[in-house]
Amino acid sequence: MGRKAATKAAAKSEQRQKALHPTSRKAKQMNKKYLRKSKLIDQKRSSNFKQFKKGVDILWFREHLPQDVTVLTKDQLAYLTSDNYRYVKRFDDEIKSLEEQQKSKHRCMMLSERAQHEMRLFCGSHGIDVPDLTDPDNVQRLREWQGELNAIPTIKRTVIKKE
Repeated sequence: MGRKAATKAAAKSEQRQKALHPTSRKAKQMNKKYLRKSKLIDQKRSSNFKQFKKGVDILWFREHLPQDVTVLTKDQLAYLTSDNYRYVKRFDDEIKSLEEQQKSKHRCMMLSERAQHEMRLFCGSHGIDVPDLTDPDNVQRLREWQGELNAIPTIKRTVIKKE
């Protein structure tokens, strides 16, 4: 009886190692599984990158929020975001230094593209998505935030447009 089980196991392992025909159902199923796994990995990577970008933006607001303020008005938030202040132009210094040093042209191009995109959003009808600093609970959450990506959705956001 032990010998039959051993031969069955050997036969199964031989079947697994056997080459599949490229148009067989089994090959199509395996290909479908592989494509699904790779698509899920790409989606997760893309989602993590978006969360990271949001986190960097939120961190900028946390660093530039005055310590004595518990809540901002809509006008103060618009001023903090506007082109008079630093949020819309926060990449300008880095772009200038990269251009002067003639280093990392790709990084310089990416930063200038992002700055132009945000300026178009701010000046256009869409507006820029920023943390809602008009809500005291949200300001408190922002101050307590330690930079973890999974806590980003708990911080409410609002859209600010140029007036």
